[in-house]
Amino acid sequence: CHTFTDRDMLDAHSFDTVLLALESEPPAESLDETGNGIRSGSLSDALLKLHDFAQANGQTALSQWAIAELNGYATDVTYPSYRTVSLQYFDSSGQAIPSLSEPYGSWPLLNGVQILELHIKYGLTLKLPPEILDFLSQACDRKVFGGHVSPNQIEQLIAAIRTEAIN
Repeated sequence: CHTFTDRDMLDAHSFDTVLLALESEPPAESLDETGNGIRSGSLSDALLKLHDFAQANGQTALSQWAIAELNGYATDVTYPSYRTVSLQYFDSSGQAIPSLSEPYGSWPLLNGVQILELHIKYGLTLKLPPEILDFLSQACDRKVFGGHVSPNQIEQLIAAIRTEAIN
């Protein structure tokens, strides 16, 4: 077992220190330098472990990122560009409104991974703010009810988050 020195604490952000800390905590569920624990399985569980690891090693930015990805981003904070997805808009009867997808299809999906993993099979329906719905309804001369993020979009977003976690 490695005992951390003052020098280790000063180098807390160095790659070697991170690897050393990973080697000193061998539980099978822990993360390692190859990304095991992040590459497969529940991304929620991996983000929790990444947060714990980052916090224990003084990596505040990584810890905060892991928690933001896990729990979701607030609408008033900066979020990563990979969090922008394509929406399919629909009316109150559930009919798709394809004419809106091209000009207004990009939307920030700020839900946490815990929520996203629950919706990976069927996608996620979003109730948009009233002012956005009014604008979209005027743009297509039809009442817009909300937007739907396809399962494929959610899978792509989870893959992007997984890649960021590994990096």
